[in-house]
Amino acid sequence: MIGHYIDKYSIEIYLDESEISEYVYNNIYHKDKLHFHYPANYEKLIEKIKNIEFGVFPDSGPLHIAKIYQKKGILLVSSVSKTILLNKFYSIKSIQSNYKSDYCEGPCGLVNIFEYENNYGCYDKLLLSKTDILQSKNLNKLQRGNLKKNYLNLYISSINCYKFFDGEKIIKFLSKHLN
Repeated sequence: MIGHYIDKYSIEIYLDESEISEYVYNNIYHKDKLHFHYPANYEKLIEKIKNIEFGVFPDSGPLHIAKIYQKKGILLVSSVSKTILLNKFYSIKSIQSNYKSDYCEGPCGLVNIFEYENNYGCYDKLLLSKTDILQSKNLNKLQRGNLKKNYLNLYISSINCYKFFDGEKIIKFLSKHLN
């Protein structure tokens, strides 16, 4: 996606100082043509988002700020439904991963990863159905664990709902909505 638009637009990427952001930074192509920002706090992030023309939102935190300022953009929907995240907000469009499996029907509504029997992830990564994990006998096995470490590991191994976004579909979708 970045490679397709890098010569047409000035692309800014907003990261924090976390290990996850470091991993993302280390795995982005075209770094020399991108503008990276590391807002020191929420006030600075809000100010940056307030001044964007168009955003691509893989996370709901910045999305909610963009909604307040009536920004245009797209939301990459993975685990939480666009109905919940956008709630009749029409200047930000959504595109959903087309991934489905025996354990993932996306969006699943899972807003946080969890540990289950010393493994971490979402339903699909753990090969557990939502029904199975929510049964009362299994519920006490559900833990949040070391979220910082687990999120980093999850990004490195990549969850399927992110891996299976259709890049061509996103580019066509963006081209339609950037004008």
